[in-house]
Amino acid sequence: MLAKQSAPPALNSLFDSLFDYLECGKPILEIPWEQIDQSSWSPFQAQVYQMAAQIPFGETRTYSWIAKKIGNPHASRAVGQSLRKNPLPILIPCHRIIGANDLGGFMGAQNESAPEIILKRRLIAIESDYLNPVFSFLYGAPTHRTLDRHSKADHRLDS
Repeated sequence: MLAKQSAPPALNSLFDSLFDYLECGKPILEIPWEQIDQSSWSPFQAQVYQMAAQIPFGETRTYSWIAKKIGNPHASRAVGQSLRKNPLPILIPCHRIIGANDLGGFMGAQNESAPEIILKRRLIAIESDYLNPVFSFLYGAPTHRTLDRHSKADHRLDS
């Protein structure tokens, strides 16, 4: 295992962000695209992953929404297959993509009781809990309003 002190500063920052996300739901605001090896991705996969990353924290979209946004409205299943191959499933938040009528798959699993689907539900819940804390006045936790400042540009995604 790589010792944190010997890792490059950008990697340390990513470790900290992932820890904060898993520990308390704090959003991972920046994906270091320039530091991710994308050489094995098809152009279609790259489009899908980048569009998935634009889904605002705590929100979900459908596979067909992604397909429409990347200009291929009949490619919902291909979007799902691309997300199945997502090499960074928390950093590239494929858990935010759901089926039109159900939760959809996650990391190749479809069965509701599969550990991957349980993880998908938990990741969605982590983000929801962070945005809607029971006692937000005690922690100063952000609400939808405070996160909206950071994602005003993301509102154009819905059009």
